[in-house]
Amino acid sequence: MLVIMDFEWAEAGGRVFPTQLSAVRVLPGWRELARFDAIIQPRPEVNWSFMAFNGHSAEEDLSAPTAVTVFRRFFSWLSPHDILCWWSSSQAVAFITLYKTLKKQALKNQERTISDS
Repeated sequence: MLVIMDFEWAEAGGRVFPTQLSAVRVLPGWRELARFDAIIQPRPEVNWSFMAFNGHSAEEDLSAPTAVTVFRRFFSWLSPHDILCWWSSSQAVAFITLYKTLKKQALKNQERTISDS
């Protein structure tokens, strides 16, 4: 199935900081089958004053799940035959870059947990 993707982020110091992830799984004829929407908890490295434009309250942004949690939920939501379709190549590149970074961090954390045992 086709999954239409929307990924929003901010950049600071050459790093990508995600703000929102949305996806719509569509049937032939562009009928919506399922939807995934998540705001992502702000990181302190970024000036978040512009976030007022997203329509969420500061409390909603601050209590949102972390990027790791959102990515985990998103990949659980995907089905094996989904094909991700992006509005622009820059969204795909930012998403893949962040995914690789989060995956690397998860592996390091796993190694630390094993060595601490």
